[in-house]
Amino acid sequence: MTMQFIFQPLTWGFFLVLLPLLIHLINLMRQKRVQWAAMDFLMQSEKKHKTWVWLKQLLLLLARMAAIALLVAMLAHLATRSQWSNFFGGRTTHHIVLLDDSFSMSDRIGSDSAWDRANRVVTQLAQHVAAQDTLQRFTLIRFSRAGTAQRPSDDQQPLPDDASLATAADMIARTVDAEFEATLEDVRRDKNVSALASSPHAALDLARTIIEQSDNESHDIYLVSDFRADHWQQPGDLADALKALDGKEARLNLVRCSQTPHSNVTITELSPVQGVQAAGVPLFVEVAVKNFGVDVARQVTVALRVMKTATDEATVDASTELPGILIDEIGPGETVSRRAQVFFTDPGQHVLAAELSADAVAVDNRRWCVIDCEDGIPVLVIDGDPDRLNVRYLETVFQPSDRVRTGIRVDLESATFLRDATPAALAKYHAIYLLDVPRMDDRAARNVEKFVKDGGGIAIFLGPESDLSFYNGWHAEGEGLFPLPLSMVGTLPSSTDGTPDLQVENHPLFRVLLGERNAFIGSIRIQQYATPDPLWQPTEETTVSVIAKLRNGDPLWVEQRFGSGRVVTQLSSLAPRWNSWATQPTFPVLMLELQSYLNTSRQADPDRFAGAPIEMTVDAREYQPQVDFQIPMPVLATPNENTPLAISLTRNVEVEEVDGRQVGKIVLDSSTSTGDVGNTETPGVYGVKLQRLTGEFEKQLFAINVDASESNLELASMDALSKATSGTGARILDSDAISLSARDDNRFSWSQILLFALVGLLIVEQLLAYSASYHPGRHTIHRRTAYKSGAVR
Repeated sequence: MTMQFIFQPLTWGFFLVLLPLLIHLINLMRQKRVQWAAMDFLMQSEKKHKTWVWLKQLLLLLARMAAIALLVAMLAHLATRSQWSNFFGGRTTHHIVLLDDSFSMSDRIGSDSAWDRANRVVTQLAQHVAAQDTLQRFTLIRFSRAGTAQRPSDDQQPLPDDASLATAADMIARTVDAEFEATLEDVRRDKNVSALASSPHAALDLARTIIEQSDNESHDIYLVSDFRADHWQQPGDLADALKALDGKEARLNLVRCSQTPHSNVTITELSPVQGVQAAGVPLFVEVAVKNFGVDVARQVTVALRVMKTATDEATVDASTELPGILIDEIGPGETVSRRAQVFFTDPGQHVLAAELSADAVAVDNRRWCVIDCEDGIPVLVIDGDPDRLNVRYLETVFQPSDRVRTGIRVDLESATFLRDATPAALAKYHAIYLLDVPRMDDRAARNVEKFVKDGGGIAIFLGPESDLSFYNGWHAEGEGLFPLPLSMVGTLPSSTDGTPDLQVENHPLFRVLLGERNAFIGSIRIQQYATPDPLWQPTEETTVSVIAKLRNGDPLWVEQRFGSGRVVTQLSSLAPRWNSWATQPTFPVLMLELQSYLNTSRQADPDRFAGAPIEMTVDAREYQPQVDFQIPMPVLATPNENTPLAISLTRNVEVEEVDGRQVGKIVLDSSTSTGDVGNTETPGVYGVKLQRLTGEFEKQLFAINVDASESNLELASMDALSKATSGTGARILDSDAISLSARDDNRFSWSQILLFALVGLLIVEQLLAYSASYHPGRHTIHRRTAYKSGAVR
C-alpha cells in the first residue's frame, strides 16, 4: 500500500501527538506530599487497585495521542493507492482535455493571451497526471479538430469509429508513462489558436463517445475555454450535453481562461456594391466595421489595397494602396458601413483587402474579397418590334458612345436564337431582355426558364406586338416563368388632379424616383399597359411582388423569384409607344439599376468562412483530370523575394454523371488535406488552377474570411455557467487558480473514514476519562451536605 498526504506541510502536526504525554509528565511533577493519619488504609487500597488505575490512565493517554494523530491525518488529506484502496473505489483514470482553440482564444492583452493560459493549464495537468503511480490515460481534443470526425450515415449509430476518433484527437487514450510529457510536448509544439469559430458541441460529443467506448475507467473531463457569451449565456443544448456526460459518471471541470472582457473592432463585410463589374468601369465596395466592445471606438482607420495575384513563377505579393477610410467613432455594439470606389483597368479576378489597426484579436482585423471583372458584360436582347425601336433606346443607355463606357455589351438576336441556343451559350450572358416579343416556341421558353433557374436574370417588357395569350400560357397558373395572368391591353385615363401616373415602392430599382427626386415621377406618362386578370392577387406563398403601380391601383412593374434567378416585368413598352419613360432623364439611371439588379445573383460571391469547403464543377470533357490547389495564396504584410505565395496541392478531379453528361467535381476541404495542408482553415485567398484539354490554363480565386461572430469577446456570466452545469456537480475553475486535489486522480481519500474514526475515538476518550477519575458515591455526598448544613457535627 502506498500512502501519501495531499497537503504535506500539515504532517508536521504529528509532533502534537507528544503534547498529551508532556502534559501528563508535567502533572506528575506538580504532586505534593500531604501528612494524613489514614495513610495506611489508602496505601493498602492503592496497592489493591494500582494496576487497573495505571491501565486506564495509559489507555486514556494513548486515546488522546491517537485523536491528535487522526485529526492531523484528516487535515493533511491522507490518500492511499493499493489493491485494498481500489476495493473502495479506485480505478484507472482517463483524463479528457477539451481545448478551445477558436480564434477568440487569441484575445491578448500585453504578452499574455487566453490561449497561453489554456496551454499552462494543460501543462499543469500533464505534470500532475505524470506524477501518479497508477495507470492513467490522457486524451487531448481541440475544438477545431473535433468537427472532423466522420460519422456513419445510419442515424441509429451516431458515434464515429476508432479511426475517425484518432484523426479528430491530437492524443487519444494515451497511457501515461515515463515518455508521456515529452510526447505531449511534441504533439503541442506546432499547435496554435485556429482561425475557426468552433463551438464546444463536437468536442463534448466526442468526449461522450470516448466514455461510452471505454470500460472500467473513471473519467475526468476538463473543458478549457474562454466561455464566451455567444455560446454559454444561453447554454441550451450545451447544458444538455454536459448533463449527458454527467450521466456517464464523468467528473466535469470547466476551466475559464478569460476573466475580463476586452474591446474588439472587426471588419464584418467587404463586398462590391450592386453594379456593373467590368474592366474600365468604376465600382463601389462596401466596408462594414463593428465594435464588439463596451466603449466607444474612436478614429477607426480601414486601410484598403488591391492585391495583384501572382503568376506561377512569382514569389512575392504586390499590392496597390487605395485611399483609406476613417470612421470618427463607432458606438458599443454598433456597425458602421462606408463605401469606397475602386477601378480595375484589366479584366479578370482582382483581390481587394481591408485591414484594421491591431487590437485584442489580430486575425479578424483583415478581410478579403474577390471581384471578377469582365472585359464587357454581355446581355442578350430579343426585340420583337419590327423597327427595332426598343433596342435603339436600350443601346443609348448601355452603349452611349466610345468615350462613355458602361461595361455592358448588347448582343441583339432573334427569338429563334433562344430555341437553338445551348445552355452553355446562354450561360455566358448576364441578363436577357425580352422587348415586346410576340411569342416563343416551347423549346425557347424552356431554355429561358433553365437560364433563370440557374441564376440568370431576365427583364420582360410588353408592347403592341406582344401576344398576351402566349404570356398567359407561360404563366402556367403560377408554375411558369411569367409572374401573372393578363386580361387585355388597357388605357390609363389622363389625370385630372395632378396625381402622378406611377406609384413606386421602396425598391432598389426606383431609388432615383424616391426622396427629394420624387418630382421626376410626375413627368412620366403611361398611356397603355397590359391589365392583369381581375381575380389575380399575389399570395403569401408566391415569390411574386408588385414593385410599382399605376394611380388606378393596377400593377405596372412585377418581380418574381424563379429558381436561383429573378424575373422583372414591366406591363408596358420600353420604347415610347405606350409610355413616355424612355424620353425622360430617369430612364438611363433606371435601366442601369435594372441591369445591376438582374445581375446580382450571378455576381454574388457567398461569404466563405474559415473551415468551409471550396466547391466548383466543370465539364469533365473539357478539362484535365487533375487540379492544382494553391493554399492559401496569402496576402503578406512584409513580403520578400524568398517568401512563397502558396503551397501547391495536386488532386484528381472526381467525375460524376449528371443528366447524361460528365461533370467534374472539385472540392477542397478536410477530406482532401494532408495533415494541416490542404484544408481551408487559414484566412486568405485560395486558388484553383485547371488546364483545358487544349492546353490553356485557368485560375479561379476564392476568398476565405473568419466568422465575425467569434469576434464578440463578451464573457458568459458565472450565473450562466452555473445554470449550464446545474445538477452535474461540475467545478468551475479559473486557469490562474486551478487546484488538482485527490478527486482528480485515482488515489483513495481516507478523510471521511478518519473523521468517523476520530468521532468514535473521542467518545471512547470521554468514557475512559470518566472511568479513570474520582467520583464520590451518593452516601458520601449526603454526608458532606449534612455536615455543611450543621446536621452532623
